[in-house]
Amino acid sequence: MGFLIDSEALVKEIVGLTSGYMPRDICALIIDAGAHLFPKVNKDVPDDVDSSFSFKMAVDNNHGKDSP
Repeated sequence: MGFLIDSEALVKEIVGLTSGYMPRDICALIIDAGAHLFPKVNKDVPDDVDSSFSFKMAVDNNHGKDSP
């Protein structure tokens, strides 16, 4: 349920900030705001991860803290 609350707050913030914006500005704003939904992860991932995926993802257990 916490995710729904965060998404709702994000949508309200975007709607409040987009008054008078051009469409390309709105796209850039939404992309930038969406980037802040997920914590930045700069961690090593073991090489034995299934290589059928085109990307690798690691779990960040220190959400909200800066990566070293």
